[in-house]
Amino acid sequence: MKLNFNKRDPVMPDTNLGPPKTRRRNKTLARAISLALLAGSVHASAWAATIEGSKFVDNNNSGVKDANEGVAGDTIYMKPVSAPSFFRPRRDVTDENGDFGFYGLPTGDYKVWEASNQPSGVQTLSSSEQDAKIITIDDSEQAVSLDFELNPYPVVKIVSSVDGPVVLNAGDSFTFDISVQDADSETVNLYWSIWDGGQNYQYGHTEGVGIPYSQQITHEVSSDHRGMLYVYVSARDEQRHGGYDNISLSSLALKLTSPSEPVEIAAGETLNFTASLEDLTDGPSDGYFIYWSFGTRGWNSWSNSKVQAGTSEVTASYLYETGGSFPVRVYVSDNQGRWVMDTINVEVEGEPNTPPKVAVSLQPDEQEKQARNTRSGVEIEVDSPESLTAGEQVNFKVNIDDPDTTNTYRISVGFGDGGWQQIETTSPEEREIDISYTYSGGDFTVWVYVQDSAGGYVNG
Repeated sequence: MKLNFNKRDPVMPDTNLGPPKTRRRNKTLARAISLALLAGSVHASAWAATIEGSKFVDNNNSGVKDANEGVAGDTIYMKPVSAPSFFRPRRDVTDENGDFGFYGLPTGDYKVWEASNQPSGVQTLSSSEQDAKIITIDDSEQAVSLDFELNPYPVVKIVSSVDGPVVLNAGDSFTFDISVQDADSETVNLYWSIWDGGQNYQYGHTEGVGIPYSQQITHEVSSDHRGMLYVYVSARDEQRHGGYDNISLSSLALKLTSPSEPVEIAAGETLNFTASLEDLTDGPSDGYFIYWSFGTRGWNSWSNSKVQAGTSEVTASYLYETGGSFPVRVYVSDNQGRWVMDTINVEVEGEPNTPPKVAVSLQPDEQEKQARNTRSGVEIEVDSPESLTAGEQVNFKVNIDDPDTTNTYRISVGFGDGGWQQIETTSPEEREIDISYTYSGGDFTVWVYVQDSAGGYVNG
C-alpha cells in the first residue's frame, strides 16, 4: 500500500496529523499504520462508517440526552484496538450540544474513551484508554452511536477497614473511608451517622462540602453494643439530587449466590433465588427472620419467613409477569438487632405493566358529580351529597380499570378520621368493590390506594 503524507491518510483520516517534520517521523507513522493493518482489526476497504454520540449529564434520569444536558468542550479519543501503544489516537472535542463524531472509518474494532483529565467529581462510564468502550464496525453498519452519560446524582462510597463478617467486642476500633463525588455540583450537604446499638452514637451534618470530598471516621464499639455497627452517609447537591451509601458490620454474612448476574429472563418466567448465610457466633436461640423483596412493587412481590439458627442457605422463587428492571433484595435479621442484606438486579424482557385506573364514588350515585386529578394523573369521580348524618353508614364503590386481565388487587381505603380498610381480590374479574363506613361527624378526605399484583399502583 502506498502512503502519501502530503494528503489525508486513507486508512485513518485525521486532521490533527499535519505535515511530517522529518524522514524519521515518516517512517514511524508508516510503521504504526502498517501494524494496524497487519493486525487484522482494521481493514483497508472502501467502506466508510461513522462513530458518533454525545456526552451529557442525565439530570432527569431519563437515560437519554435532553435539551441543555450536553457537556461542551470535552475531548473524546478513538483508535483501532490493534494499534500499538505509540499509535496516535484521533480526537474530537464535544460541541455546544455535547456531540462528537469520527468519520470515514473502515470496518474493524475501535477503542473510544474520554480524556482522563476530567473535572473533579465527574462520574463517567469510561475515563481513560484502559476503560475504553470497544466499538465494532462491520460491512452492514454505516453509523454507530455511542454516548458518555454523566451521573448527576452525588456518588457516595463507604469503605470499611474490615472486609467480611466480624464479631464486635467492646472497645474495638473500626475506621471508615468516606468519599463523595458529583458530576454537576461543586458542593454538597453531607449527613452521616454511626451506631452500634449502644451509647456511643455518632452523627454529623456539614453544609457546603467541596467536591470531591474524602474523610476517614473512626468508631470505638460501645460497652453496651448490640453486635452490629451501622454506618450511613448521604449527600444532597445544589440541584437537590441525593445519593447515599451504607455499610454494616456484624457476625452475619449474606450473599445471593443464584442466579448469577447479569440476570436476564422473559416475562412469564419464574426465577429461583438462593442466598448463603453465615454467622460467626452460635446465632440467636430463636433463629433468623428472612425477608425477600422481588422489586416489582406488586402487593405480592415480597415474602417473609423464619429459619433456625445454623441455617446456611435460604431460598425463594418469584414469577415475573411483566417486563422491566427489578432490584431483588434479601434481608436477614435477628432479635438482637443484627441484620444484613444483599441485592441483585433482574432484567425482564417483555411489555411493562400498565398501572390500573380507579374511580371512587359514593352510593347512591344520583348526587352531583365532581372531578379532580390526583398526583398520578388519574381522574377520580366523587359523588358528593349535600350533607350526611353522623352515625349514618356511607357506602363507597371502587371501580378498577386495568388493561391487564390477569392481575388481582389490593385496595386500601383511608376514611379521613383515622379509620382505614384493606381488601384483597382473589380473581381478576373483581373490578367493582363495595365498601361501607360509619362516620361520627366532621369533614373528611377519603383516599384510595390500589396496587395490582404486577407492581402497578395508583392513589387518589
